[in-house]
Amino acid sequence: MIILFGATLRLYNLGVESFWFDEIFTVHLVSQDLRTFIQQLITQGSLTRNAVYYLLAYFWVLPYKLDEISIRSLSVIFFPFFMLKFK
Repeated sequence: MIILFGATLRLYNLGVESFWFDEIFTVHLVSQDLRTFIQQLITQGSLTRNAVYYLLAYFWVLPYKLDEISIRSLSVIFFPFFMLKFK
């Protein structure tokens, strides 16, 4: 119940703040075509560190416009699952 409440609080004013540095990097990666995106993951060393997140983010924002809400909503939705797993 507390985790669900925390996730709800994270949704409040989700798109009010402008992008932070790590979010700008994510937007840069996911705004490219798939071939360039994969090449960027490989050349920047992100393939081993954060590849799963970037792959999820790439396909997550495809049906949406690229803005603060679409980028941050992926983390908000998966936050409760990670909290339950690592509790």
